[in-house]
Amino acid sequence: MSIKKKQDVQGLVELGEEMNIPVQYFEKEELATIEIPNPSETVQTFEGTPSVSEAAAIKSSGGKLVVEKQKFPPNLTISIARIPN
Repeated sequence: MSIKKKQDVQGLVELGEEMNIPVQYFEKEELATIEIPNPSETVQTFEGTPSVSEAAAIKSSGGKLVVEKQKFPPNLTISIARIPN
């Protein structure tokens, strides 16, 4: 991961460490292969994949999306997927 990217997510990394939850990173090419319910042309244009939040939640969990992307201004989007038993 580049230094710039690490600085961008440092708070998330610190929270993960504090809560003993690993933070995972995926390449955009990996995320582009995940079937998602809400593809975004804007995200495709700027990130090179139609989804980051939903695709990462699905890929990370290996399960199903239970909360589709939710946007929080100015630049936060979250999605939640259930890890199968």
